[in-house]
Amino acid sequence: MFQVLLPSHEPHISPTILMLVRALERQRVDCQTSPLGWKPARAMAKLASIIGIRRLSFMRSPVPVFAHLNHPWCNAFYPYVLRHTLVTYSFDLWPYTWDHWQRVFELNRPYIAFISARVPMAEMQKRVPTVDFRWLPEAVDPAGFDPSLPLISRPIDVLEIGRPFEAYHERIREPLTLAGYRHHHPTPAHVGGVPYADVVTAYGQSKIVVCFPRSITHPEQAGEVETSTFRYFECISSKALMIGHCPQELIDILGFNPVVEANLDRPAEQIINDVLPHMADYQSLVDRNYEVLCGTWTVDHQAARIRTALEQAGESCLEQ
Repeated sequence: MFQVLLPSHEPHISPTILMLVRALERQRVDCQTSPLGWKPARAMAKLASIIGIRRLSFMRSPVPVFAHLNHPWCNAFYPYVLRHTLVTYSFDLWPYTWDHWQRVFELNRPYIAFISARVPMAEMQKRVPTVDFRWLPEAVDPAGFDPSLPLISRPIDVLEIGRPFEAYHERIREPLTLAGYRHHHPTPAHVGGVPYADVVTAYGQSKIVVCFPRSITHPEQAGEVETSTFRYFECISSKALMIGHCPQELIDILGFNPVVEANLDRPAEQIINDVLPHMADYQSLVDRNYEVLCGTWTVDHQAARIRTALEQAGESCLEQ
């Protein structure tokens, strides 16, 4: 068994994807780089797809392959799909992409397809019943974060980073400034150019991080898909206090709600009057969040499930 790093992740490979790559390597699942980064190889894959060559049954290999695909590219798995049984993992399956993802799974027929959110997983299972779809939440490696500073010693009072909830931001921005608190909120475009190491540092220096799922910040994109994204796991691994909304998936993973639910009727007052003056009282919550996450759901837990799926795929190959 081996894993393939697809060209869709190059040249800027997400650190969160690399965390899973390294965790799989610790599970003795070696990594190869797909040849589709080479233009002639992409052209050959496109030609094979056009003429309908997707499986070479007379050349089937008993060695299963894992690949992480994060956008619906039907030809992404060439040349491996020709000979190998596939196990795949995808996230960001928002409703407006479902038709495209359906085509990916219908054409490539992975033995097991992991999806990070339950709602699209169930939707794909209905649409493509011949594939075994399974829920596999996003995860990070806590070792890549710095939770050492106690909450009361952190220099950033409130951090908003990444996908914004504009309505919430506008209601807390001015009151926090007037109250003399340090409120760090780089624009999304600016965040895109910040090294991930700086983002990790910001998490570890922040008392509060605002965390809302896309179903609240961008409901026109997410629809009914409420899922726990990397930001929640990054915050927990940094022992930052999350204020916002906790997806049910995260409650199910940890067994409790690790988020201080935002009061949308009085957001600034909640932060300024109810939370920031009492940060020491929240230290036990962030400590518990961290300890439970480390023992329950990290990239190593994620990689173990993927390796088990690869073993199942390999056994299936031998039975055929």
